[in-house]
Amino acid sequence: MDLSYLKNLSRDQITDLAEKGDVYAQLELVDKFRAEVLMMQALSGKFNFDPDTLAGKMVSDYLYWLHRACEHDISETREAQFELGEIYYFGRHMQKQDRYIAACLFDQSARQGYAPAQVQYARCVLDGDAERNNDIDLQGSGWRQALRESVAFRLFQLAAEQNDTMGLIYMGACYADGIGVNADMEKAKEWFIKAARNGSKEAKLILKKDFGIYL
Repeated sequence: MDLSYLKNLSRDQITDLAEKGDVYAQLELVDKFRAEVLMMQALSGKFNFDPDTLAGKMVSDYLYWLHRACEHDISETREAQFELGEIYYFGRHMQKQDRYIAACLFDQSARQGYAPAQVQYARCVLDGDAERNNDIDLQGSGWRQALRESVAFRLFQLAAEQNDTMGLIYMGACYADGIGVNADMEKAKEWFIKAARNGSKEAKLILKKDFGIYL
């Protein structure tokens, strides 16, 4: 997609396009406001701002355009969906924590093939965050937990197939602990080795501690 048409436009012109629903203009504004928020955080040493301050207004604008961009469920917005999911997951940038909404955003991004979102959505599934009524005690519902584990395993697998380091680590953990698959320490070792060769210090520590392998 040729986005050169945005390069010579003023912020007001980009904003006008964004208000009319141009997703690329919306993403351009997300990038601009994110950079400004990060700069304000670096200069102030703060990570949360009063909504009535200039910094707070920047955060509000950043979140507004991030939400608007995420309304477009296309491959170009998968990273934005993941970014907003992380904000809801951790309760960042004045946004109230809501892990169910985070899970929904990770799911959207994961369906577009974004490996980090596939990993995060899998974690949400395992933790019950992908279910609105996750406060219901499901520990005794073996079939529900088995379904969660099966879905999570497949998501980790999709991420690992893209050589995503966290996906590789979680595949190793699934085989080591029998999550969504029969436990198999040899296969677990193979996945941890792949992750270690990707540069994962965590995988190297697991190999050293549990398998006596030094990479």
